[in-house]
Parts: sequence; structure tokens; C-alpha cells
Amino acid sequence: MAEQGESILSLIDSGDWSSALFTTFTLSLTYLESHVLPHLRKRGCQRLTVLSDVAGYRDSLMEQRARSIGRDYSVVPVHVQGGIFHPKVVHLRAREGDEDLLLVGSGNLTYPGHGGNVEVLEALVPSRHAVAFQQAADFFDLLVATSRISMADPAAAAEAATRL
Repeated sequence: MAEQGESILSLIDSGDWSSALFTTFTLSLTYLESHVLPHLRKRGCQRLTVLSDVAGYRDSLMEQRARSIGRDYSVVPVHVQGGIFHPKVVHLRAREGDEDLLLVGSGNLTYPGHGGNVEVLEALVPSRHAVAFQQAADFFDLLVATSRISMADPAAAAEAATRL
């Protein structure tokens, strides 16, 4: 469980990660590149994938200072037929061992969502929260398999489902 006042960035700084997967409705590529990505790189993370609602992704492309998309990280737009893609989940895969970190909250991948707004955040580890990890695995499995959800590259979601 996240302690009061802990942020996603401080939780990233708490371990060494091989990869990260974020889901979000809206995102700020500038925030991602200037705040989140440096913290991940400092902790050894070599691969970052963001699954974003297609409208949130489209809006993020208006940011002129975002320069690393497609090179330093991947953003996969998610289209939900008749709805929106709204989950806010972060899966940080441990570089060694199996003590991954699963963050479930209400904040989008934006500066307000990660610090400016009042948001909810739970930090979960498999040794204490096995049921939540199974539920997250089921979520990512369904995300890949559901016919009303489409994304260009479901590989990161499928990999997360297997790992979780």
C-alpha cells in the first residue's frame, strides 16, 4: 500500500526495473519525457510502453516539446468501440527476482494526475497482494482478447498478463 504522500515517481525510485507499462486515459508526453522517463532510466528501466485512449493519444501529439516518442518509449493507442479506455495502472517489472510493483490509481499520466490533483494510489507487491496481481493479469488478458477493444500492438499487454 502506498504511504500517504508517496508519489508514483518516489515509488519508481524505490526499486530497479527492467520494464514499465502505464495505462491512462489522457497523457502528457512532455511530462512523461521530462519527469517519468528520467526516473525510470535512473532505475535501469530499458523499456517503457504506454497504453492510452485513442483520443488522449491524439491530443498528446499536439505537445511540441515531446521528442522521444517511438525512440525512447512506445505509446499504443487503445480504441474501445462505444466507449473510452480509462484505467490507470502501472506495472513495474523487477529487473531481478519477482518483486514487481503494481500501482493502481485514479491519476492520468500527466503532471496534475501525478501530483497536482488529489488522486488515489495503491502500491501492491505480489508477496502480499497475490489476488490483485491475478486480477490485473486477467484485466490485461481481457484487454488483448476482447473484440470491442483494438490496439495496434497488444504485445506489452500480453506480456504483462503473463508476468503478473
